[in-house]
Amino acid sequence: MLQAQRPRGVRLGVDFEANALMVTQGSEAYSTACRRAQEASSEEMAHDWSEVANAIRRKTRRRAGFMSPVASFSKALSASSGPEWPFT
Repeated sequence: MLQAQRPRGVRLGVDFEANALMVTQGSEAYSTACRRAQEASSEEMAHDWSEVANAIRRKTRRRAGFMSPVASFSKALSASSGPEWPFT
């Protein structure tokens, strides 16, 4: 029987699960997905959770790359000897 013809169990929606974990778990999303991959009851589910972890890693890497200039600017503002933001 070809793999495409073999009946399959429940599959995760990788992007859906990745986004849901990022919203609910925040910075712990990647480690949660990795833990679920280790605790999975089948190889298929372990593979799916590994894919979720990879998707989270890709998304957070892009987000971190996008946010780093903003974070650097914010850090520079807070380190300056001028008045705090917003001016009070």
